[in-house]
Amino acid sequence: MTTSLSTLLTAQSCFAARLVLSVALIALAPVAPTQAASPSKCEEWTKMNFWRDATAADVRDCLATGAKINARGGKWGWTPLHYAAFWGRTAATQALLDAGAEVNAKNEHGLTPLYYATGSGGVTSVEILDTLLDAGADPSGGGGLTVLHFDAIRGRTAALRTRISEGADINVAALTLMTPLHYAALWGHTAVVEALLDGDAKVDVRNKSNMTPLYYAAWKGHTAVLKALLDGGAEADVPDNRGWAPLHYAAVKGHLAAMKALLDGGAEVDVRNEEDETPLHAAVSTFHNVNVEVVNALLDGGADGAARNGNGETPFDIARKKSQLKGSALLRRLNEARLR
Repeated sequence: MTTSLSTLLTAQSCFAARLVLSVALIALAPVAPTQAASPSKCEEWTKMNFWRDATAADVRDCLATGAKINARGGKWGWTPLHYAAFWGRTAATQALLDAGAEVNAKNEHGLTPLYYATGSGGVTSVEILDTLLDAGADPSGGGGLTVLHFDAIRGRTAALRTRISEGADINVAALTLMTPLHYAALWGHTAVVEALLDGDAKVDVRNKSNMTPLYYAAWKGHTAVLKALLDGGAEADVPDNRGWAPLHYAAVKGHLAAMKALLDGGAEVDVRNEEDETPLHAAVSTFHNVNVEVVNALLDGGADGAARNGNGETPFDIARKKSQLKGSALLRRLNEARLR
């Protein structure tokens, strides 16, 4: 399926921004609300964006106005607990559970909130995992998660090595084809990645989105993990279902060190996605402020400033629309690069 840069970034702003990164065992603390959730806000109860910043107070207020604790919403029938777990909203998750939310509710893909708490959406929070497990969540998450997956998620290197020595399937895949190596890369556990590679884990194994473990390391900016995967033979430019390479992800997320490691590891600086967008296009197209260092590093690495995407735009054409860059040295450099 062809997905443009703007489409992917819009999706990222809705589920990550975590595109999608952040993983040294983050525990998200609840944010004190400045005011109670309004009735109009509560109309968004079964929508993704409501839960991105939802607090325990929001949960209580909306339930008081008649919101249904296990209401289904979205394309795949998520409950509020699915959304709260996906976004890593610990206090909201606990408030839902306290109010009687079904901890093992399955969406239309058969996946429970615990599955999304493993970081499938990009947010990685041990606190969310523990909250759900303490409430009786099925450890499989409805998605075929195994003990080895959880060893990788929790960074339990010694336990993982023991299970491997006892014959555990090192490449065991969950329903979404996520392996322990995918999760170790996502959560940033370098020692686990090395243990899995020592056990001959498939370094370029792909999940249902065609993403290899290297993608998750690039997305989340885990440079040490990324280097370990490259040293283990990972292919640097394999495209995912959107045609994006790991370098696109590192560039759009502003992970300078990860991006440099990819380039040092043989990544093609002008690799194209299905919309003919290069990492340089990605770097100047982010919804957030453009990371000047990332753009300069790509140009220093030989990125083609005259490259045009599927809409005929050069990186300069995109960058000049941003007020942040008006009159900047970077904009002048991009203009010079397109004229060479």
